Amino acid sequence: MRHIKLYKSICAVICCQLLFPALFAQQQKVDTTHTYSIPEITVSDIYQTREIRSTAPLQVLSKDALKNLHALQVSDAVKHFAGVTVKDYGGIGGLKTVSIRSLGAQHTAVGYDGITVTDCQTGQIDIGRFSLDNVDQLSLSNGQSDNIFQPARFFASAGILNIQTLTPRFEKGKRTNISAAFKTGSWGLVNPSVLLEQQLNSKWTVTANGEWMSSDGQYPYTLHYGNAEGDLTSREKRKNTDVQTFRTEAGLYGNFSDKEQWRLKAYYFQSSRGLPKATTLYNDYSSQHLWDKNTFIQSQYKKEFSHQWVLQTSAKWNWSYQRYLDPDTKNSSGKTENSYYQQEYYLSASVLYRLLNNLSFSLSTDGSINTMDTNLTNFAQPTRYSWLTAFAGKYVNDWLTISASALATIINEDVKEGGSAGNHRKLTPYVSASFKPFRNEEFRIRAFYKDIFRLPSFNDLYYQEVGNTKLKPENAKQYNIGLTYSKNVCTFIPYLSATVDAYYNKVTDKIIAYP
Repeated sequence: MRHIKLYKSICAVICCQLLFPALFAQQQKVDTTHTYSIPEITVSDIYQTREIRSTAPLQVLSKDALKNLHALQVSDAVKHFAGVTVKDYGGIGGLKTVSIRSLGAQHTAVGYDGITVTDCQTGQIDIGRFSLDNVDQLSLSNGQSDNIFQPARFFASAGILNIQTLTPRFEKGKRTNISAAFKTGSWGLVNPSVLLEQQLNSKWTVTANGEWMSSDGQYPYTLHYGNAEGDLTSREKRKNTDVQTFRTEAGLYGNFSDKEQWRLKAYYFQSSRGLPKATTLYNDYSSQHLWDKNTFIQSQYKKEFSHQWVLQTSAKWNWSYQRYLDPDTKNSSGKTENSYYQQEYYLSASVLYRLLNNLSFSLSTDGSINTMDTNLTNFAQPTRYSWLTAFAGKYVNDWLTISASALATIINEDVKEGGSAGNHRKLTPYVSASFKPFRNEEFRIRAFYKDIFRLPSFNDLYYQEVGNTKLKPENAKQYNIGLTYSKNVCTFIPYLSATVDAYYNKVTDKIIAYP
């Protein structure tokens, strides 16, 4: 019944988001007696000085920078960020996870167009399923970004990788943009993609894009027979490494004014991958296979009522499916075949209040329900109810920036079989500052402290034979101090910048899985 009630609540919120533009349009009185046409104005930061002014380490890759990297996937681009470890399980079609400063992938939040991507089963996000062709900007924040106007979930992690997709832009006189690309390479790689953008009128725009990728993955390697010098070797190829993926997205954008925007996005991804194994005693046979499917629909509405008050609401439904097959298991059925299902219902609301021109506060609250089921017998079938509330403030002037927040987390957990992991209540703080000691030099000293935790994943708690419902949350304390400097040198070197940071992380109740 609680799932049904929440589903009705989410439908109500999405309907409200659909009705907001119409209601505000009815309330506004438009004076059409005087109409003035002004050209479009684009504001950009060529040298990305916000990275220098940030109170916590921030790294940004723009669309132009991504093109210069000649990267194939999002994971390839993320490797260019400092302090990041990208783990690659299985080559071009394998799982790709990102860890910041060795804290683990579970401590890194991944945002997609301002809404977090979650996976309660494993606690880590596969960034390999996002297309780089559809990315406008990648940003990585250690600790927390200086943007206090964001969902509470962005406060609840040790670091944030934010993926911002392309926003439709049209040249004067054009209402349609179409682009296509085709990539190919070694090991049977075939990767076509297409993007369509259509402007319906001055307020509404729709987009659609799709991508398909296939590869046999049979790269060569040298197999050594023995360890002594002069032993025989042979050239072999990896087996059971084929991969096929398909991704498609559709978006609806409503730009009603410079103070009111709404967007709706639908996403679908599926993959089929062979799982190679290590060559042991010259045996390279492998037959295991993995299928994944994921779809979500998310909506976000933003309204600036005045210079002081801004409102933002978000809603999301997410569904994931995973099937694993080992046709050669020596058991009574002659195989191992497991299927896993996840669902998430998510709501968020944030309010920004500008008390003064340089002093602002925000209040964000998020509610979510996560469920997991499987075809395994006597599985716990857990349901996690999460409620996060963050209160944050920021003060900015020419020589000082201070940001602080407090996050209240309430977790309730139920199961249908066996015992549950119980409930959790915790308050976690964050504070950061950046100081400019010299008036005429863009030299800053910055520091931040953050106390955060992560809950055990459903696999950590309920996976058969290795799950442990008595696990405590994994706590992480982060300390950082750094120096930033930038300067306009000359016409030959128009801009020079440098950042240096030292950090210390202390992790307690570390969660480690082992056979």
